[in-house]
Amino acid sequence: MSASILKNVKPCPPLRLSLQGTRHHLINFIPKLSAASDQKRLRLYHTLLKVIAHKAVPDRPARNEPRVRKRRPKIYPLMTKPRHELRKQLQTAETASVSAFLNAIRDCVVRLCDCHAAKS
Repeated sequence: MSASILKNVKPCPPLRLSLQGTRHHLINFIPKLSAASDQKRLRLYHTLLKVIAHKAVPDRPARNEPRVRKRRPKIYPLMTKPRHELRKQLQTAETASVSAFLNAIRDCVVRLCDCHAAKS
């Protein structure tokens, strides 16, 4: 940008510029800028900067919010029951899975014994 363009534009803090207003004015100015000659394009650009700076939003103290998510996405469901009920449910599930595991091992041992006995 040349200094002559910015010389007549009133300075405005970046946080006071309206993002949507800038977008709106830029969309309106693009057809005119693309069809204009170099000299006229420079004047239109100067006008665009003035319009953007003129449409500053009021000062809003303490209005900057962090752009973060409040909760991490987790693979676990939310706790919807009391903790003691969930612990009891987990213990019965663990007992059932341990029983199933031991039964599977026992079945494998029985099959191995049967295979070994059949070969002998």
